Amino acid sequence: MKTKISIAITAFLVVFYTVFGFFGVPKLSVYYGTKILASMDLNLSVKQVKFNPFTYEANITGLSIQGSSPLIKFDEIYVDLDAINLFKKTIGIADLKLTNPTIFIQKDKNGTYNFASLLSDESSTKSDDNSSLELYYDIKKLDIINASIAYIDLGNGFEAKLNDMSYSLENLSTKRNYLGSHKLLTSSNLADKIITDANITLNPFTINGHAKITELKTTPFWVSFLKELPISLNSAIINSDLAYTLRLDESVTLDTNASLNIKNISVASGKDSFATKEFDIWNLKLNLLQSQNGLNLKLDNSNLNIYDFKAKFDGFDAGASEILLKDSNVTFDGENLTLKIAKTNTNSLSASKLDTKITLNKAEINDANFTLLAKNFALLLSSINLANLKATNDKANFANLSNLSLNGLNLAPNSLKLDSINATNLDISSFVNDKGSKLANAFLALSSSKKTQAKSEPFDFEIKELNLNKTKVAIKDEISKNTVSNIDIKAKNIANNGEAKFDISINDKLLKLSSNSSINMATNKVESSINATLQSLHFITPYLKNYLNIKDINAKVNLKANINYQKDLSLNANVKTTNFSLKDTNNDVVAAFTSLNKTLNLNKNGIKISNIALTNPRLKVEISKDGELNLLKLIKDSKDTSKKESSKSPNIYIKNINIKNGSLEFSDKSLPIVFDTNITKISTAINDIKNKTRSDIALNGIVAKQGFSEILLSIYPFEPTFSTDLIMHFKNLNLKNATPYSAKFLGYEIADGRLNLNLNYKIKDGKLNGSNTINLDNLTLGKEIPSSDAVSLPVKLGLAILKDSNNQIDIDLPISGDLNSPEFSYGSIVFKAIVQLFSDVVTSPFRFIGAALGISSEGINNADFIPGTTLLSETSEENIKKLAQIAIKKPDIIFTITPAYATISDKYAISKRIIQKEATLLMNTKNLSYEDAIKQIYAQKINKIKFQNVDQAVDVLADDVKIKDDTLLKIAQKRALFLSDELQKNGVKKEQIDMINLQDISGSKADKFIRLQVGIKTK
Repeated sequence: MKTKISIAITAFLVVFYTVFGFFGVPKLSVYYGTKILASMDLNLSVKQVKFNPFTYEANITGLSIQGSSPLIKFDEIYVDLDAINLFKKTIGIADLKLTNPTIFIQKDKNGTYNFASLLSDESSTKSDDNSSLELYYDIKKLDIINASIAYIDLGNGFEAKLNDMSYSLENLSTKRNYLGSHKLLTSSNLADKIITDANITLNPFTINGHAKITELKTTPFWVSFLKELPISLNSAIINSDLAYTLRLDESVTLDTNASLNIKNISVASGKDSFATKEFDIWNLKLNLLQSQNGLNLKLDNSNLNIYDFKAKFDGFDAGASEILLKDSNVTFDGENLTLKIAKTNTNSLSASKLDTKITLNKAEINDANFTLLAKNFALLLSSINLANLKATNDKANFANLSNLSLNGLNLAPNSLKLDSINATNLDISSFVNDKGSKLANAFLALSSSKKTQAKSEPFDFEIKELNLNKTKVAIKDEISKNTVSNIDIKAKNIANNGEAKFDISINDKLLKLSSNSSINMATNKVESSINATLQSLHFITPYLKNYLNIKDINAKVNLKANINYQKDLSLNANVKTTNFSLKDTNNDVVAAFTSLNKTLNLNKNGIKISNIALTNPRLKVEISKDGELNLLKLIKDSKDTSKKESSKSPNIYIKNINIKNGSLEFSDKSLPIVFDTNITKISTAINDIKNKTRSDIALNGIVAKQGFSEILLSIYPFEPTFSTDLIMHFKNLNLKNATPYSAKFLGYEIADGRLNLNLNYKIKDGKLNGSNTINLDNLTLGKEIPSSDAVSLPVKLGLAILKDSNNQIDIDLPISGDLNSPEFSYGSIVFKAIVQLFSDVVTSPFRFIGAALGISSEGINNADFIPGTTLLSETSEENIKKLAQIAIKKPDIIFTITPAYATISDKYAISKRIIQKEATLLMNTKNLSYEDAIKQIYAQKINKIKFQNVDQAVDVLADDVKIKDDTLLKIAQKRALFLSDELQKNGVKKEQIDMINLQDISGSKADKFIRLQVGIKTK
């Protein structure tokens, strides 16, 4: 009975187990699954669930979970459980297959994911009960077949899909501390293929794996998931191949060997961006060890390549066609970082900001070694080689370099060392003004941020060798552009605490130069020797045009100099200037010389210029038709009216000056007839000139081929108005050459004559006092020439008065003036003195002649006759003798005699004599007294007027006498003839006497004499 019951129970249990297993388990699993998911606002849909309770195999088809949108679905799930392992505290799965699983991930506009309800709001807590059951897992095989993941971001419309995903897992056992072998293969609209496989073991936790990604597109992924980051990845396509080993025990160890290829990467952050067509890393080996002793990292890479690189940052636009790094190595021990790169090559590098652009065709860096310590760093470079470096601001401002190499670079925070710098074909061109170099300023402007300058530590630098070959420099300013080519510079031991040697060589068509210098920066000592030849001075012409009205200036200059500096500057130089010429705006040479040699010595005591030899100097002085002096026209009016503080002038000493064969050309085109003359064979020798000592200068030359000139000057050269003595001698100057001046100012040509001139000027404290001793030998005027500028004086008369019997004219002409007066003009002073002289001569000729001959000139030009007669006074006879002396001494003058009578005086005298004759006759015939005779005559002729006295009666009777005018005229003529005869008797030639118009001088009854005027005129 018991057996039957046992069999029945067993059968029931078997049937129940079978029915429950085949039918109950599927139903219950669907029921509870639906209930659980419903609590999460999710719907579960299952097409069919099959479970075999005997083989523990389960098949689930058409499973899907959905909320407001689909979440996950499976076409089929197959599970083969290993139930026996449950007795070993192990959940065993012999086989697990997921067929065509699809996961739908959706993010709404608020950033909420559709699977958010699956996530618990609170973290599950772990039981502290140490007696809880510990289970192991043992999965023999897991396959995910043809899986896919679909992702959509409703905020921006981004969609991503992973398709054809295949994943396999074998032999996972937590009991044996082995997590199995994994392999993943997938494709996507983001990537063509993703393959991963790995072997995982526990205790210690170790992963040996491999991952490969093909054509992964990052743009949509970045837009959806990482858009809140400060940078954005606009585009990139990634290909990678990674083999790795990760070990976790008491320390963390990671070893990788990877290759990475990124195409069309574009990264942006605000206005900054980075893009490259391709980025390659090959054989990147990483070794990382994190232990109690700290972190150790080692990174080795055989090649890193970047192609078509472009970047924008801080206003810069940069790019390169290739950046290639070979054999790089990075190590880090937690404190110190070391970077080593065997070789770096860059091609077609460019960078630009504002208007400045830098391009580099090729760059090569060899054996770079960078070490970063806790508070220090060190950079070592074997060599840097640059080819075709160009820095451009515009067409006129650039710097080009064919080749540049830096060798043996050693850089530390407070030091820089270089074995050598070599540069070839450096070509610099820049516009320069008062703000500096436009090119240099453009580079300074590249740094847009203003940084506070921290207090700098002492910095040591050393450059063992510097070579600049075939350098070219072009400087352009607002006036001109000048270029110097073929500059070679060699330097050694450039250091802040040593002595540097510099050799400079320039072989340009304009400048030839060789220089050797030593500079000790520690002691600030400089020694330099220079040998230079400047082929031309044309280049300074545009600059001088700011101050001078010139067309051109030119010369060849040779310089040999030694320069020394230590606290004080000293210079010793020999300068030779040849073929100098200065042309005015009319292209006429106004100044020139063949050669000028001099020695310059400069030191703290002053400037010494010695051994000055000037050969064939030539100066052209010209007065234009407008009366402008060409030398004054050379100087432009200064626009700077500000007062400049006077600085203490240095001591200047000029010694041994020799001038040979100088010449001066002078022309005056302001005259009716152009005046031309020259002074040749000018020579002088001056011992010394000092700026606090009187210097004596002697100068002589030939004037107009025949005349002689000599100038003696005693002067304080740098204070000429303090005390100066000037003596000038001119002999045998041909006055005929001065016809242009005589025609303009005198109104006559000069037919003949010679000039001898002695000038003696003294200047004391700005006051000029001078004497001019002038001798005119045989001065003869020619024909008269009308001139509006001629003096309104009888020139010929003046010259005749001045000229003696030997045809000599001697004049002493004193002048004076104040040099400090703005109205001072030497020419004006001299001209006024000459005009005054002539005026004195012609207005008071007898006084001038008398003074010249030592004769009293008082009344010399008068001949006094007794009224009514032709009788001379006794004093007039003496004057006639004096006039005779003058006539003999001045043969070119003519005395003019003016026949004269006085109507009143002469008539009264004649009438009175007639009355007196009548009275005398009565006295003789009637024996009357004179008074009675007058009374009788008065009574006969005058009845109306009462007789008062004899004198009154005589006056009344004389007035009653009628005298004819012819009588007076005859008396005047006789007086003039008498005077002429007397002059001739005393030696005056007849042709030196000339009668002029008759003159009535009226007079009075009381006049005792009738005066004839003797004048002077010239032949």
